[in-house]
Amino acid sequence: MILSARWSLLCLACVLPLAPVSAQAQTATLSGASTTTQSADRNWALTWSSETKYLGWRSTYRVPDPTGTRDAGSGAQITTSTGLQFVGRYEDLWKLQVNLRGGSMWSQMTSAGVRTTYSGFTDTTLGSTVTYYGFDGFQPFLSLDTNLPTATGVANRPKADPDLSGKQNNGEGSNWGATIGANIPFDRAWVGTIGLGYTYRGPYTNWNNPGTVRLDPGDVFTLATSLNWKQGPYSLQTSVSYAIETVALQDGQDYFRSGDKLTVSETFGYKHSDTWSSKINASWVHAAKNKIYTNPPPAFGTESFNSNGDTFSLGVSSSWKFDAWTLTPNAAVFFRNRDDYDTADLKFIPAKTTMSAGLSGAYAMGAGAITAGAAHTWAYEGEKIAAATPAIDTRAWTLTLGGNWKF
Repeated sequence: MILSARWSLLCLACVLPLAPVSAQAQTATLSGASTTTQSADRNWALTWSSETKYLGWRSTYRVPDPTGTRDAGSGAQITTSTGLQFVGRYEDLWKLQVNLRGGSMWSQMTSAGVRTTYSGFTDTTLGSTVTYYGFDGFQPFLSLDTNLPTATGVANRPKADPDLSGKQNNGEGSNWGATIGANIPFDRAWVGTIGLGYTYRGPYTNWNNPGTVRLDPGDVFTLATSLNWKQGPYSLQTSVSYAIETVALQDGQDYFRSGDKLTVSETFGYKHSDTWSSKINASWVHAAKNKIYTNPPPAFGTESFNSNGDTFSLGVSSSWKFDAWTLTPNAAVFFRNRDDYDTADLKFIPAKTTMSAGLSGAYAMGAGAITAGAAHTWAYEGEKIAAATPAIDTRAWTLTLGGNWKF
């Protein structure tokens, strides 16, 4: 798991829900399981969660092969994730939340008759948030988060399309983030949140290029706000974040500076009855021009055209509860309007349209529960920047299984 503020403000995960563009916004929602053990006086709670996810995909060229039979590659990826969350309160004035999560991954890809495999741990994330409730009119908080580079090899080699898997790469360096902000309840229906964050992203080795590349990604400053409204069966959340990234270094030399990124998201919910609820969420990300080396002359300046593509996502879901069961069918659409440059992989990622549909469910069993989900994704990539590179169709299946036990 990677602590990256490239798309959104990391440290507000517990207090300021944002909607960063990722494969999780493009594919049907599949939730892991969790369980909570709470003290008798309700001053603390311990939550354990676990999830295993399988992703399998196959791609075929659409052009210039008109039959669509030419194999462009296939693969599979299995990820496991386990986490603990502690939430404690002191005299109704202080709240402490601590999150720890880690896991492992196995991935295999076949392309042009060549098969490659990766197996190892993923990075481990550790975060904490302290909130103070002693002031009238606002609740200040401080969050500290870190990404521990426990991934085997800290490499990008072979991995699924991040638009399908939600994993930018297999591992990064040591990342450290801090956020300071406040929750502001205006009345019983409206609550606002504002936060300012900084993330230091440590160097790591990128193996996805000829030879070994030492990449020191840019640090990230983020300003994020959200406004939440709830009235009767209706709920609405609007989130806006603006991220500025410093210059990235490659083998100790100035290499790249990502353009500033603006992320806007909206979530609308409606509770039809005690057993039926629905949700619609949408997001948009726009990135300004990057700063790159131009040749000639060899100078570090703003690119002549914006190589970053805007991304749009839209998702819908509806949940039904009956007895011990909860079923949630869902669907999503993602669109990237043109090719974009990925500084994590040091390569361009294509314009793409992705559609997905899935079903997730949970079954409560006394002190525990089992959750499962399945989703099918259709992805179409337009022709790449190189004219000879064809468009590609991809079909993917995602299966998720989680367990839930009380201590």
